[in-house]
Amino acid sequence: MKELKNRLKKCQPYLIEKELYPNLFFTEEKEEQEKWIFKYAFIRRLSDVSIGIRLGYSNTNIHYLIKKILEMNKDLIEDFLYSHNI
Repeated sequence: MKELKNRLKKCQPYLIEKELYPNLFFTEEKEEQEKWIFKYAFIRRLSDVSIGIRLGYSNTNIHYLIKKILEMNKDLIEDFLYSHNI
């Protein structure tokens, strides 16, 4: 997951926002929170610590949630990265 996260961080934020973000899957009970975390981690490019401070979580919890989002959407993200040669 670390490699996937690093490759996604190298991608242009506007591509992520326009092409990938609308197609992602999130858990139903935490959908808004997970959308916010993904958006600020990969589009706005805030650190785990900054996101954690805004949500009142530790950076470890934010790291876990990002990992969970990436695992749920692994195939979709890999296809997106492959199509953009990243």
